[in-house]
Amino acid sequence: MFRYCSYANSDLFWGKGDLPRFTLRRTWIMIQLLGILLVEVVKANIDVLKIVLGPQIECRQGVVVYCPTLKHKWLRVMLANFITLTPGTMTLDVEGDCFNVHLLDMRSADSVVFVRASS
Repeated sequence: MFRYCSYANSDLFWGKGDLPRFTLRRTWIMIQLLGILLVEVVKANIDVLKIVLGPQIECRQGVVVYCPTLKHKWLRVMLANFITLTPGTMTLDVEGDCFNVHLLDMRSADSVVFVRASS
């Protein structure tokens, strides 16, 4: 059954040339990336906890446009998912090579180039 479903929806999956081969070096880089992601998620959880449990809600929400330079489609998908996994952020839309990202607190947008709107 799974084989039929994957064949019927093969246009939803990546082709053979889209994903790089797994090597020992790439596996090590992926482990390091997941470690960095874990640290950033913990830090973001602490920041959101401070906002929620604080006596006054002092957050400046907004939407920023972030345009990374990524070569492959799967890297853009992975980055958009990592952004959404981080508490206080959410990827709203992907327009070409740019992400529209909602931030709970705009103070964390210090390295973002262009701010589209803030409320």
